[in-house]
Amino acid sequence: MSKNNEIHKELRIPAAFFKFFLPSYQLNTLKLAKAYFNRKKGKCNLDLFFEERFIKKNDGSLLRICIYAKKVRKYNAPGILWMHGGGYGLGTPEMNEKLFETLIEETNAVIISPDYTLSIDKPYPEALYDCYETLKF
Repeated sequence: MSKNNEIHKELRIPAAFFKFFLPSYQLNTLKLAKAYFNRKKGKCNLDLFFEERFIKKNDGSLLRICIYAKKVRKYNAPGILWMHGGGYGLGTPEMNEKLFETLIEETNAVIISPDYTLSIDKPYPEALYDCYETLKF
């Protein structure tokens, strides 16, 4: 695991628990998990409207966002900004598709989920900045 001073102070206690329960955890473990989740990027296996868009971030780079909805949408559908799980360290929007299907069926909402920058690529709070850019979108 990283040196303690490289972990945000609010995350140091959860990180210690994580290290205790997974003592063999290494950065390579996270990279392997990232590769596993990335294999589904850009694919939707459900009967939903799915679109990938790229929005410009403040630094000029592009952020991939995923939009999910019913194929036939109602006017003025509610919107849900969904930040996928993974502790900012792993995951993609696509990993939550089954949940999206249920949420969309129950609420008729449009779900927008950023493929935020993971902490192994840029440290916290970069992921939160990406989520905020998506909210502004």
